[in-house]
Parts: sequence; C-alpha cells; structure tokens
Amino acid sequence: MSNLSTSLQGSINNVTMTEDMTMVPPYNNSELHAAGSMVVGSHNLEKAQPYFLANQLTGAGNSGAVLYLQHIGLRKITHLTNKFYLQALDITRRERVQILETFGAPVASFFGESAKVYNFSGVALDADTTRGGERKGEYFHGTSLLYLYDNFMRGTKLIENNSVAIMQVNNHSIYGYPLQFSYRALSELDKAIQFSFSMFVKDHVYALPGAIDTPMMKKNVGLQNVNNAQADALENLRDLLAPVITTLKYRQDSRWLEIQKEATSASENIAVAVEAITGGEVTTTDVTAAGDAIKAARSNYEAKANDYVTALINILPDPPNAAQRSYFGLTGQATFESVPVGTGSATEWRQNASWSDFVKTDLNIA
Repeated sequence: MSNLSTSLQGSINNVTMTEDMTMVPPYNNSELHAAGSMVVGSHNLEKAQPYFLANQLTGAGNSGAVLYLQHIGLRKITHLTNKFYLQALDITRRERVQILETFGAPVASFFGESAKVYNFSGVALDADTTRGGERKGEYFHGTSLLYLYDNFMRGTKLIENNSVAIMQVNNHSIYGYPLQFSYRALSELDKAIQFSFSMFVKDHVYALPGAIDTPMMKKNVGLQNVNNAQADALENLRDLLAPVITTLKYRQDSRWLEIQKEATSASENIAVAVEAITGGEVTTTDVTAAGDAIKAARSNYEAKANDYVTALINILPDPPNAAQRSYFGLTGQATFESVPVGTGSATEWRQNASWSDFVKTDLNIA
C-alpha cells in the first residue's frame, strides 16, 4: 500500500488514481509496442478447432485477434489469449464541441478530442470436453475471459499491477484500460457465450511492420499521389493561388484602401503612400522609385493571377455557369450576346463572359 494520504488524487496517463491504487508512471508506447509485437509474433498463435467438445459444434470460425496484458516498466507480457472469436470492433472519434444556434448563423467552438472509448464484442466457447486429466475444462474460454477480467484486466487491477491491456486486431494495436465486461449465455447458443467489453484507449498504433506503415497510409489518402491528371491539376492550382491570395491580403488592408480613396492621381497616390510609410516629406525621386516598384509588383501580381486563371480554364469548361462562379466565390455578372444558330436568320442568346473576365474582375486585375 502506498503512503498517499486519503485525500490525494493524481492523474497519470489520463487515468485517475485514488489512495488505494498504485500510481503508474508514464510509459513509452513505442518500446511497449516493439516488445509486445515481438513476443506475440514468437508464439505462432493459431485458432485451434475444438475437436474434442463433448457435443459436436459446427461452423467454427477463425479470427486473428489477440488480447494480452503487458507490464509497463518491465515490458513483459503477463497474460495472453486468442481463445475467443472477435465479431466486432467499434471505433468512434468525437470532438468536444459547443454549438450555439441562438442568434444568427450557428457558431461552433472546438475544445479538442473527447476521450476515446472503444467497444469489442464476440463469442467464446464455454462447454465441456471429452478429454480428462489436465485437459478437463480446456474449452471454458468464456469463463476464463471473465476470470481474466475480474482478476487482472479491469482498469483498477491494471493500475495496481503497473500494466496495460492490448488488443491486437489485424494491423491495429489498441492500448487501454477496460471499463466494463459483459458475459451473456443464451439457450440457443448452448456451447458458447457472447461477450463484450469497453476500453478507455490510451494509445492506438495503426502501423504494423511488414503490413502497413505511416508513409503508405499517407500515400493512400494523399491527393498528390493520385495517378489522375485532373487531381494533379487541382493540386497545382493550390500552388498558383497561394501568391495571389498573399497579394490580395495587402490590397484588402483598410489603410491601403483609404489611401486609394484619398488619392486623386497616380503620382499623388504614390506620394501619399510613401509619406504614410516613411512619416516624412517625399521628393520626385522618391515618387519615381516607388512608382517603378509598384508597377513591377503589379506586373508580377498580374502574371501570377493570369497563371491561376489559365489553370482554371484548363480544368473547368469555359465560360463558367452560375453554380461554378458561386463555388469559386466569383461575383462578376454574366453578359450575353445574340449568336447565329445554323443557317438563315435564327439566333440565340449565349453567355459571352469567360473565366478570365470573372476572375480578373474579382481579383482587381482588369
């Protein structure tokens, strides 16, 4: 028993300890994972068929799920079993969010991720065997799982023993502390029981050496790795748009806009701008130098904006329809002209504004 006072409570690894529990030091997940994977792999575990049941059981399944308990400090596996058939693993991710809908548009405030609690369920044999001696009771797997939970696997016992529970399912290694266990016997399932338990998850490792690693997961979900010309064009569009947005931020600055309103000519515009920046009087030379710099910057801005416009034209049909203009935030109004149709005097009205017209107007280039 530790010498903690009865009023002391701590929080280690996000698990609360009271005075009758042993405090667990933070553990190195990578070291535990390496040690656990090596031990589990060396056992060559297989799901054996129950050939010696006292009564015949048909339709036996196979599942590679493995449940084991590992000491945090020693990294030693103390208990290990795969004598069950895992039928479901439920993984839920949830944000801590407060949504306010009282006035105006809804407002959402995010406060990080909620505690991760996973649910496991399956079946386990729980029946007699035809064999005796040391084999007697070998198929009471459900009862053994309940024994494991009561004495070693539930969260309180894991904390006392400085251990953590790990469920290995395919490439997923799930570390945590079981919160509850359910054992359910049914008359129509007389040789097996249903079980379920929930686990407060401390760590979840997705990678499994030889099967899947982090770089491959990134490739599987990364747009830049999609072998598709349209996807590549969209990725390139981001790079083209970035410098245009940077310049637009300057043009939207309230001080810059006020200077535009006050100026009555190009030279006065430049003079006012230079004076506002330097805080002093400006000369003709200052105005000329500033004017050249402004023209160069404007030309560079127009070139980058035109590159972006060209990329848009290559991706989507020209001219854009109303839905496309709205999606890209373009506010320019379409214009129409009378266009001959076929032979004779027949005509129809067609939109004649192009992507270039809309984008240049909205980006203040034209």
